[in-house]
Amino acid sequence: MGAPRATVGLPMDRGSRRTLVVLLLIFAALLLVGLVVSTREVNAPAEEYPFLRVFPAMDENAIAALRLTEPASGLALTMLRNSTGWETDAGNTMTTEAALIARTIAGLPYQQILPEPVRAMLPTYGLGEDSTLRIEVVMQDGSTHAALVGDLAPTGMTYYALADDRPGVLLLLRPAVDYLITALRNPPVS
Repeated sequence: MGAPRATVGLPMDRGSRRTLVVLLLIFAALLLVGLVVSTREVNAPAEEYPFLRVFPAMDENAIAALRLTEPASGLALTMLRNSTGWETDAGNTMTTEAALIARTIAGLPYQQILPEPVRAMLPTYGLGEDSTLRIEVVMQDGSTHAALVGDLAPTGMTYYALADDRPGVLLLLRPAVDYLITALRNPPVS
């Protein structure tokens, strides 16, 4: 007969081998599912606006006209969309930066909403006749949107604002509002 066979490790019976194969198949399936899910997450398109928006349904390309007004000084900028871009209400052609103004308004970001104050409290937020900025938008379908921007909040990072019929006072992010104020004071006219 020959020499007995040497076995390495523990001997496996048929049932143990079958269990091992099933466990390996389950492991391989889980590994495959994990790879597919992680690949989808990596390749998923990013949101166009990954923050809270004052006008969440507003499409910048559907804006027909807009007006920025600084109530304290009476300074105003009215922009009208034409077939080639934007022009002022006086008919002056605007530079390509005008599209950035529309995009800023469409994506106007806010940080949070404070509870709705009593109407008499609005002036404490700078939300009255002498507010910082008034934004008015007319869409191509005739619908309108508006925001009233008040004082800078104590943190210096946000402005108080009211928008459309939204309850509460919004805290708008300062860079966007500062950009709109700058555009109002220095219109991008060619």
